[in-house]
Amino acid sequence: MNVGKSIKNAVIVGSGNVATHLAKAVAQADIAVKQVWSRDITNACKLAADVKSAGIDNLSDMCTDADIYIISVPDNAIRSVAERMPLTNGMVVHTSGGTPIDAVARFDHHGVMYTFQTFSKNDVVDFGQVPLLLECHDTDDSNRLAEFASRLSGTVCFASSAQRLSLHIAAVVSSNFGNHLVGLAYEFLRQNGLDSKLLHPLLRQTTEKYCTMSPFEAQTGPAVRNDTQTIKRHLNNISDSELADIYRTLTDSIIRHHTKPNN
Repeated sequence: MNVGKSIKNAVIVGSGNVATHLAKAVAQADIAVKQVWSRDITNACKLAADVKSAGIDNLSDMCTDADIYIISVPDNAIRSVAERMPLTNGMVVHTSGGTPIDAVARFDHHGVMYTFQTFSKNDVVDFGQVPLLLECHDTDDSNRLAEFASRLSGTVCFASSAQRLSLHIAAVVSSNFGNHLVGLAYEFLRQNGLDSKLLHPLLRQTTEKYCTMSPFEAQTGPAVRNDTQTIKRHLNNISDSELADIYRTLTDSIIRHHTKPNN
């Protein structure tokens, strides 16, 4: 690897949601995508066509002269894929928040570039707004990866494996769990003959508040008021035992938090 020189080309290892948006961001930054690998050749070729690259489904066919190799596959597949990749002088990074850097440590130049965002293939995403959290053990590698990442996003910082894991947990709680709760609310409305679209203005307003004030300061509803009569009435009208348990657990948590001394 030519230390000190900017990264001019890349290999994308994966073809899923993150890999798709990342490959397009790399290409839009005028960084050549030399190859796209996927276990499914159809998926590899489809994404490769979008970024004017070549699709492969055999790791032994991977070129060894790229500047950077970005492994963007499910967390439980990162080590296996890295172990089967050919050795290269290029930098090898993975994009996981919950996987430590040592998953790619067999390569001399390695690191992490965690793409902190939720992605679906057909979403329109401004990648320049996606936080990229980096980790490298080598100073030259850190500088080179930071320069590369800054061409993709305006928000680039370094974070240890432990810090990325903490951020990943926070993302699961705030985004994945939140999404599941909205899904349960949609289903509850459907069962009661109401259109889930009625929630959309409330959800938009709630989301906007997260970016302007503390969620705890923005908290509303019967639990923060400790309105036991309304809470009891709600529980009496939830026939789904799973939803009732979730309602009860979160209500208790809100009450405990807002009755702490200093709150």
